[in-house]
Amino acid sequence: MKTPRIQEFLRTRFGCQVELATNGIAAIRQLSGGKFALVISDIRMPEMGGIELYRWLREMQPAAARRFVFITGHP
Repeated sequence: MKTPRIQEFLRTRFGCQVELATNGIAAIRQLSGGKFALVISDIRMPEMGGIELYRWLREMQPAAARRFVFITGHP
């Protein structure tokens, strides 16, 4: 699998440790198990989209929800 450009950019330019999730449900599993400085989420994902993920995060981890960024490749 090819490394997404944003992941490579954050790693090489800023030295960030980046974890990927293929959908919102996978992201919840990762977010439940650790602390993250920033969450970047596509709005459109399979199984659970970014808006639903943000709502979950706002309810379950309000401090992390304040460090949430939406992105999308869709027009």
